Amino acid sequence: MDRSELYSFGENILKLARHAALWPGESFHIDLILNYKAGGFTSRRRFAEHVRAVEQFVGELSESGRAPRETSAGIYFTEYRGHARDIAQEIVLGTNGDERRRLVISAGGDGTHGDLMSVFLHADPAIRERLCVFRMPFGTGNDGADAKTVYQACTLLATATTFSRANAVRVTAAGREPLYAFNIASIGIDAYVTDTTNKLKGLVPGDIYKVIADAATLFYEPVYKVRPMKLEFTDPSGARTELEGRFILLAVGTSGHREYGNGKRILPTEDNLCAIRRVGLIRKLEMKKRVYNGTHIGQDITESAGAQRVEIRYEGRVPMQLDGEAVWLDADDFPLVMEVTTETLAVLGGAAREDGKRGHDGVRS
Repeated sequence: MDRSELYSFGENILKLARHAALWPGESFHIDLILNYKAGGFTSRRRFAEHVRAVEQFVGELSESGRAPRETSAGIYFTEYRGHARDIAQEIVLGTNGDERRRLVISAGGDGTHGDLMSVFLHADPAIRERLCVFRMPFGTGNDGADAKTVYQACTLLATATTFSRANAVRVTAAGREPLYAFNIASIGIDAYVTDTTNKLKGLVPGDIYKVIADAATLFYEPVYKVRPMKLEFTDPSGARTELEGRFILLAVGTSGHREYGNGKRILPTEDNLCAIRRVGLIRKLEMKKRVYNGTHIGQDITESAGAQRVEIRYEGRVPMQLDGEAVWLDADDFPLVMEVTTETLAVLGGAAREDGKRGHDGVRS
């Protein structure tokens, strides 16, 4: 993609950010991190929709006569895997001696968002308190974004006056550095779909890769088996519970009432842990429908609970996904611990909701 197009697009996002209603009367700095390899940029059709959505909102702001705020800003482009983490470290270092607030805009997919947030979560509390992150939906899945559509993101960026607090699921495997999910971490068949999707989306034209990845679930059990899994979890009150079984899926969220994977309501209640036992093909297809609409909870093969900490024991190879990024685990990675963090980060606005009156990318039709 032409770099001038990206700069122009980034400058329009900064125009919106300079109208931010956050921190009235205070001086702040804007950091825009743009991952032009994310799904929202690599598809020319989707990128054109995004450009149109941003330009439309910029035009509306211009017509309103609302004056932008005086603020400094910088644009970063991620150039390699993990670059967002390096940029985040640079931003953290840049806050030393600068008492201004910083609005960090992540224009990428869930991997970019996660890399930035993971670094910020480790920052000194005094620095962390000056940061506010906004995750725009420019990826493929956008499970971790703070808005459903780009137009909705533009609205939040220019008008939101408050922020919410985001925590994480810290995942620690034996002998590995901790990994973080800011929505849901899961093990099993859905992580296999995530891994297959990520491998196919750059190779298969259009959205056909989604169909292929979904069909790949039929081969998950025959190839990788589903071995016994032992779970020991602690709820927020400190009570401990043990579970054992052949679970085809284990999901742990930062809280309950969470969804992922294009609207799957995997955690539809207050409980943030869900485990689904292995079943036959017919029952599996039925459960797939139930997971989408959130009616799988309460079924005889489903376990759900509130969990602050989960220790997992498993003897075999199994995929794990963290906000749409897949990692393969081996027997040596267990025991694995998933723990909801007490540390939080400020994120712009509150829970995003779909605006049914707008089109595919939220642009008025």
